[in-house]
Amino acid sequence: MIGKIKKHKLLLYIILILISLLATFISISCIQNKTKTLFRYEIINNGIKITEYFGNEESVVIPDKIDGKPVTVIGDNAFYQHTQITSVVLPESLTVIEGAAFYRCYSLTDVIIPKNVSNIGANPFFRCSSLKKILVDPNNQYFMAKDGVLFNKNQTTIIAYPENKESENYTIPTSVKKIEKDAFGYHCKHLKYLVIASNVTEFPNYNMFVYPDDITLIVEEGSAAHHYAVENKLNYEIVQSVG
Repeated sequence: MIGKIKKHKLLLYIILILISLLATFISISCIQNKTKTLFRYEIINNGIKITEYFGNEESVVIPDKIDGKPVTVIGDNAFYQHTQITSVVLPESLTVIEGAAFYRCYSLTDVIIPKNVSNIGANPFFRCSSLKKILVDPNNQYFMAKDGVLFNKNQTTIIAYPENKESENYTIPTSVKKIEKDAFGYHCKHLKYLVIASNVTEFPNYNMFVYPDDITLIVEEGSAAHHYAVENKLNYEIVQSVG
């Protein structure tokens, strides 16, 4: 009789373990299926390129892997007009952020570029009107941030200025030689004066400000910035020396 009871207890114990394992498997499957339904993606070079996001979360965590493959690319317009997103965590596996990847994510306030990102397209945060700062993992070998502004690693190119950076005055560092396409986004609503020294010689081949009447360039006479302001009919003030 005692032996039968022990057998029944053992059988019950085994059944409980199997139920627990099944529940865990179902839970993992549900998470994986949810991840798949949140993103449209394609496989490139044995990695995942996210081409579209379908979720409605305010805080988005992009996984390191989908279908067992590393997420390496966020495609252009992948998060187009997801106005509810306030924060996004990018995966360590990420190597490429294409241009306008987060176009019109109006509520996004800040973002951290992971250490393995080696390629960033034309301002991926264009029209992110709440964006206050962009940060970069200090171990990234290709990009860096200073005062919340995104540059290449040796700080010779300004890539993206946050549209909601709370400063009326900004002086482009003297190391900068190039202002990248769409670097100043759609409307930097707080920015009133942009100081550009003569070291900056490469500009977009169009007026880089959608609202040019809201901003004044501070430039040195005869500099490339001076010529750019004149050619694009921008407000400007001439100073003897910027820096």
